[in-house]
This record gives sequence, C-alpha cells and structure tokens, in this order.
Amino acid sequence: MDVTKDLKEMAARAFTPEFLEQVLNDYNKDIDPANFLVDEAECEQELQSFSLGLNGEQAAILDDMKKQYRDMAHYSLGFGFCRGLYAGFESLFVENSRKKPFQELVEQEFFSMPAMKKYPVLMWRDKISQDIDELKKQTGYSGSCLANWDVLWNEKVLGVLRYAFYLGIRCVQSISVKAGPFSMWLSMEEKMLTIEHELGFTKTIGERESAKMAGKIIPPSEWLKTK
Repeated sequence: MDVTKDLKEMAARAFTPEFLEQVLNDYNKDIDPANFLVDEAECEQELQSFSLGLNGEQAAILDDMKKQYRDMAHYSLGFGFCRGLYAGFESLFVENSRKKPFQELVEQEFFSMPAMKKYPVLMWRDKISQDIDELKKQTGYSGSCLANWDVLWNEKVLGVLRYAFYLGIRCVQSISVKAGPFSMWLSMEEKMLTIEHELGFTKTIGERESAKMAGKIIPPSEWLKTK
C-alpha cells in the first residue's frame, strides 16, 4: 500500500487538462465583464497579429510563454481546491473562522511575496517575464500586446483558483451533509453566503442596486421641484 502515490493518482485523475479547459471556459460566466481589466477577444486578436511577424525562434519563445501560463493555471486547480477544503473544514470546526478565507489562503499565498516563493508559481512568473523581455528585445516590439496578454492570463489563473476553491468548499459541505449531523450542515450553511460574497458569486441588495445605477446621474431632489 502506497497512500501518497494513490493520492497523487487520484488528483491527476480529477484535475485533468480537459477539466482545466472546462474551467477556463466557465470561470467568468457569472462575473460582470466590467470587472475585467482587458478584453479577451481583443487580446487574442492582438497576439495573433503580433505572432504573424515572428520567425521560428521567436515563435518558439511565444509558445513557451503560453505553456508557462497553462501550466500555472493547471497547478491552480489543485492549489485552490485543497485550500477550499481547508477553509471548509475550518468553517465547520473553528468557531471564529476566517472572514476572508480566499484572500488569506489563496490570493496572499499565490500572488504575494514572500509567500509565493514556497510554490512553483514564482518559477513560472520568472520564466514568463524572461520570455516577454526576450521577445521585446528580438523584435523591438514596444506595444501593449504582451502586457495585456499577461494581464489576461493573470485574470484566468485567478478565475481558476476562485472556481477550484469554491469546489473545495462545496465538497466539504457535501461531506457534512452525508456524514455529519444536521446541525453541522446548518452551521456551515450560515457561513456560505459570506464566502460566496467574497468570491463574487453573490451580491447584497445594495450592491445590485448600485450596479443598476452605474453611469446614471441622479439629480438632487431640489432640482426636480417645480417653481
């Protein structure tokens, strides 16, 4: 019996490249497009135009950069899921559990120094930066295409982390329903809205009203009075 090996094989069967593609296609469907820093379709078009002028060596550098992004996104599946499991069990068994578990367990660990040194994330980020610098050096390119592509993939990775983290949370909730008393499920259910709000899956009534009024000018009531 080799439990460590079995666990790794289970994870490999769960977090497949096909599942990553599914998550990448779905992660932003419930997010307001206004919240994204760049437009994906425009980024794709810009990168395609940029790639047409590359020689073989330069195209290989671009392909390597794309691979680094995808490897980082694939790693994000397991990273987010495990921390979602941890946050879920913490919400069940720790009375004063974290108010912002995604921020503390995922964002600060994955995107902030020095925490990210503990993971291969820093290796991918360094390699991507080297590829971008090398492409700029070889092509003399000074536009925003590569920078926008980097922003786009950072948003994609964040989306994968967010989705995987929620899967972990929901997995714990499912376990509590099947294996624990009803009071345990009820205790976690009370915390789910807070977690879902942090992840952006739900909004308060005030936030929904503000979103509807975005861009609209509301004149003071005095202006509406007839003389």
